[in-house]
Amino acid sequence: MKTLKSALFHLVFPGGVVIAVAVALWQWLPHALFPVSTVVSFFSFVAVATAGVCWRYSRSRLFLVLLVLALSAVLDLKQSTMGPPVYLFWQQLIPLNLMWLALLRERQFCSLATAGRICLLLVQPLLLYGILVYKLSWYTALNTWSWSIVLAGWTVEMTLPVLLVCLVFLVVLVRYFWRNNGENAALVWVLIVCCLALYGSDLVPDLYWYALGPLLILVMVLEQAYALAFRDELTGLPSRRALSDQLFRRRRRYGVALVDIDHFKKVNDTHGHNVGDQVLKLVSTQLAMVGGGGRAYRYGGEEFIVLFRHDRKEVTTQAVEQLRQRIAKTPFTVRQRPRPTKRPRYVVPAGKGQQTLHVTVSIGLSWWEKGLDGDAVIKRADQALYRAKKAGRNRVIST
Repeated sequence: MKTLKSALFHLVFPGGVVIAVAVALWQWLPHALFPVSTVVSFFSFVAVATAGVCWRYSRSRLFLVLLVLALSAVLDLKQSTMGPPVYLFWQQLIPLNLMWLALLRERQFCSLATAGRICLLLVQPLLLYGILVYKLSWYTALNTWSWSIVLAGWTVEMTLPVLLVCLVFLVVLVRYFWRNNGENAALVWVLIVCCLALYGSDLVPDLYWYALGPLLILVMVLEQAYALAFRDELTGLPSRRALSDQLFRRRRRYGVALVDIDHFKKVNDTHGHNVGDQVLKLVSTQLAMVGGGGRAYRYGGEEFIVLFRHDRKEVTTQAVEQLRQRIAKTPFTVRQRPRPTKRPRYVVPAGKGQQTLHVTVSIGLSWWEKGLDGDAVIKRADQALYRAKKAGRNRVIST
């Protein structure tokens, strides 16, 4: 449930905020402030900046999504030159291209695979123009074909383009929840923007929606870069760099709890590093729910730090003690061997052939005092942690 909530949060923020602000600006400000020339200039500037960021962080898939948006904007502006049917044909290819890009594997930005994908996208408008020249009637027949679906007493008229968009949106959304990251979130929002441009209200020009696409991609890439820099990939907790940043900002009135997993090396040596990673995730899940106004950080290895933004010793000690007890009472089931790729002939019933591992932590507490910086406070907490280890582990000792 927590993973689902986290995925929904990262999907809505910041992409949903960007869309909401854009809609609010269009509704509240005079439309005369958004002429075509201004929108084109904004699109060009943000697109170039986004392309540079994609190149710098080697995000070839998002660069290809940006190329789809650029082709859509150009064809929208050149309808009078190439003919409206070309743009109408291209509208049906936009969702398919986005689904294709969502299912692709990431490649190096400067590679033959990326160059081939770019050529495949660029040749599509030419093929559409060829379809227009030869006046193929089957395409028109497919787009006008529709059928009725009755759902809970309501009759819904479904056409092939609408069904196609629904299918693509489902695939992209499942892809995002399967692998929750900024790139897949950007694909979801770009698809929403394209749907608003294709099937939304005529009161908002298509070009205005397309101009939001590069901005969404830019925001998502920067958000992902921030997460890589300030968040631990394994546990999902803020990283040591984020802790250093917080300690630099908070120069007084705080407490630090240094948490260390007992006998963690023995867990790795006995059960393997995969089980060790699972134990780290288990402990980090409990640390994320620490009370008393504390926030947990991954400090390194099997060590974590909980930063309390106050120096109330009784509140801090009680919250840390409750954390220690909660971790000690949480069982962890270890499989005797990895799950086989093929179903075995004889299946071991659940609960048999498994081992329950009881995880405990030792905690050292320290508080800021006048004349101490962040490193000195952590060093005192480390000394308290050493005494907790020496006293028998699974306990809290404060300086």
